[in-house]
Amino acid sequence: MTYEACFRLVQDGRTVAQAWGSEESASREIQHYAAIYAQDGPVRVERVPLVKCSLCGELIEEGLEPDGCEHRECPMQEHNR
Repeated sequence: MTYEACFRLVQDGRTVAQAWGSEESASREIQHYAAIYAQDGPVRVERVPLVKCSLCGELIEEGLEPDGCEHRECPMQEHNR
């Protein structure tokens, strides 16, 4: 599946939720999570920078791309077999 955008919800320094999808749907979903989690304390919505995976061509979170690093695996399941 191809995604356009990813947002993460941070609370107490931890990622508590992520939303992937089109710009509009991911934004709407993360705002929904923010409203729910905000009941427990302050939250921060962050846009996740995405890059194209050199193995599969899908957009993945920047810093997870596998090329040149033997310690990282592509988050796309078909590459982790």
